[in-house]
Amino acid sequence: MLKRGDYEVGIIAGNNRYETAVNVAKRQGLTMLDKDATVNNIVLVNGKSLVDGLAAAPLAANLGAYQANKGGSVDVKKSSPLLLTETDSLPKATKDYLVELTNEIAPKDLKKVKINLVGG
Repeated sequence: MLKRGDYEVGIIAGNNRYETAVNVAKRQGLTMLDKDATVNNIVLVNGKSLVDGLAAAPLAANLGAYQANKGGSVDVKKSSPLLLTETDSLPKATKDYLVELTNEIAPKDLKKVKINLVGG
């Protein structure tokens, strides 16, 4: 990669760690979950626990979620979003992104969205 020069350098950031996690998930291209997928995974971890975050990263990469396109659903598997929480609440950025991801999924089909909690 370095010899060929086919790499991209950039910055993904937010106003805080919670917004940054959302922006990382969006950068990987996950903007809306596929309503027809068998299961869509989301990984939540305490934003103040470095160890839990390190353990959750490979889990999110392995589980996967499916990106829907605007014309209907399409099985394009991506890494599950790894989102940060507070100890006892969801930050606004995380909550807003979860609503955005599940916006096209009917309430009866929300059982296809699996939230994986990592850590205490």
